[in-house]
Amino acid sequence: MGPVRTEVEKLMSGFCVTLGPLKWVCEKVVVQGVEIVYNFIEKQSTKDVCTKLKLC
Repeated sequence: MGPVRTEVEKLMSGFCVTLGPLKWVCEKVVVQGVEIVYNFIEKQSTKDVCTKLKLC
């Protein structure tokens, strides 16, 4: 699970940088053949989005 976690963390960082403040949005990604759906909650800053990033 180590490599997958690392990739997920990289993806999460990418989402934080790319998407910025959001409303509730689900984004599906595939990490090593495993579908992962992220749930974003709207916040005032990209940092808050990062900390509130959760699986849907």
